[in-house]
Amino acid sequence: PAKPLVRPPRKPEIQVGVWATRSPYRPNSIGLTLARIEKVEGKKIFLSQIDLLDQTPILDIKPYVTESDLPKKPKLGWIDNIETWKYKLSAQASKQILWLKENGLDEIDDVLESQFGTPPLQLKRKRVKAIEKQFELSYRTWRFLFKINLKIKVSQILEVKSGYSEAELQNKLDPYSDKDLHRKFIKLNAKVDLNN
Repeated sequence: PAKPLVRPPRKPEIQVGVWATRSPYRPNSIGLTLARIEKVEGKKIFLSQIDLLDQTPILDIKPYVTESDLPKKPKLGWIDNIETWKYKLSAQASKQILWLKENGLDEIDDVLESQFGTPPLQLKRKRVKAIEKQFELSYRTWRFLFKINLKIKVSQILEVKSGYSEAELQNKLDPYSDKDLHRKFIKLNAKVDLNN
């Protein structure tokens, strides 16, 4: 259902009009996106670099005209005030994330950007808890241990952990089809800890 006001994910403490966001909860389903025409075969046009979901109908295609489509000094409104953060990885977290990417968790870079490229302590939008002087962010079945530097707006990701308990991993139910990856990840990290 359409909502006249929404909380944007990058600034959830405010509500803005739906037309000032990229929210999918709109009064109509018409959107606008840039696209690259890859080829034309008969009456078929093949596009790439598009911001569309699969099976989205395309109503019209227009050429991109730099003079009119790229404003000289765009006024973005509330987006100009978004607090941006950076993140860095500890040596351990870097090795863990590389291993996860190599073992099929392709979306981990997108997860890091979405969770740590914005203020990481957005408690209304993120599952974060304090653990002594550090924090743990839960994203689906994974946990990220991190600390923050408020002055320079940087999160340091210290470690990645499985969100499954030992009992949960022994249970044969696997609704996310990821328990095997978690088992391998835990086993690998146990070996690394023993060697240190």
